Amino acid sequence: MNPQDPNQPPYGGQQWGGQPPGYAPGYSPAYGPATTTNTMAIIALVGALVFAPLGIVFGHIARGQIRRTGEGGRGLATAGLILGYIFTGIWVLTVVLLIIFGVFVASHESDFEPSYVPSSDTSVFFTHIP
Repeated sequence: MNPQDPNQPPYGGQQWGGQPPGYAPGYSPAYGPATTTNTMAIIALVGALVFAPLGIVFGHIARGQIRRTGEGGRGLATAGLILGYIFTGIWVLTVVLLIIFGVFVASHESDFEPSYVPSSDTSVFFTHIP
């Protein structure tokens, strides 16, 4: 440290507003190298909430890309996959139950006919009128 250097603080500490010398841009000694989040992982999570099969498709694509490139977002992709599978399973189960209910109602249609059939004789309504 040179006391005549105007860029160095007088007490010998690091400069204001910068990282200590020797670290590459985008690297922090506390957090490691800065990584970007995979876009497909974000789309997988949002897609799982909007239309569940999209979360499954984009989640698998994102995990493959993350494995190849080393990007961040593995947790997002996994969450998109899990939610996509859960919501798709709920959707399929609902459709199957609706079909079963429809078949049950159609096969027991005669059981649901009313036991009372109103008469077409309207004279009962006018018996008390003078």
